[in-house]
Amino acid sequence: MDKDKFVPNNSNDEISLLDILKIIWKYRWFIITFCIIITLVTAIILYTSAIKQSNIPQYTYIAYMNFPGISYNLYQYLDIQLKYDLNQGYLADNFFIKDISIEAPEIKAKPYKMADFPVVQLKVNITFNNDIPADILTEFEKYVKDLIFKKSILDSITILKDPVQSSGKIIFSGNNIQNAELVLFFTEVNENLTSIFNLKNNDIDKTYKLVSTYINNLNPQANYLKYAKEVILKICDNDYLELSNWNIDIKQDITENKIFTSSFFMKIIIAFICALLISIFLIFIIDFFKKHGKEIVR
Repeated sequence: MDKDKFVPNNSNDEISLLDILKIIWKYRWFIITFCIIITLVTAIILYTSAIKQSNIPQYTYIAYMNFPGISYNLYQYLDIQLKYDLNQGYLADNFFIKDISIEAPEIKAKPYKMADFPVVQLKVNITFNNDIPADILTEFEKYVKDLIFKKSILDSITILKDPVQSSGKIIFSGNNIQNAELVLFFTEVNENLTSIFNLKNNDIDKTYKLVSTYINNLNPQANYLKYAKEVILKICDNDYLELSNWNIDIKQDITENKIFTSSFFMKIIIAFICALLISIFLIFIIDFFKKHGKEIVR
């Protein structure tokens, strides 16, 4: 029994680099043919996919918002609000928007940091579900202005609540009771305006009328509260006037869809390398079974 037992010959089982090269050379035509077929199939698939994609109409627009001193907080607010309204389906229902994103062209790469701001331009990339009339772009412009108007008003009131900061004017006396009444007044105005903003008029003109009407209907008795009311009203008027005269430049993106891009060729190169490695792996399996197939069957 012991004599019949198969004892592997270690000297024969050792494979040198020369042996590996001999095996590769032996199956060179298999490797070449396999790589050519896989690379060609990959190229055809990528080309067909790119052709189909280029034939799909692209309803893409770019909105440029140019004004000095765009803060990180404003960018973050617009980014969050636009994404929220998109995910909630609000932008699709009202403006037929399929996708939207915002970026700062002056900053090289995301994620943005507070130290990167202020900037003077924001770029909004908009993709619509289909071709849209010009009035939709006008309505979208009012919607963006409305977002900025709401934030500006609420931010100003938040600053006014701080006795140290009061828009450059000292409207707080040293009386603690007056200070408390002013803080309560600003807090109440802030809460009521937030409720008005939640109506989502998405039109700066309509929102301004509602805010102006609400502030004018306030009837504080104390002189310092009346002065605070006038300050809020003046801020509201100034913000509305500034934003109304500000134009958002919205243009259709007419970038040509190129097929033979660097990404296209990179994918083909990756496919070729993968095919080469797989083919080398296969030839060693084929060669092994040719040499030891009968022994394995036994």
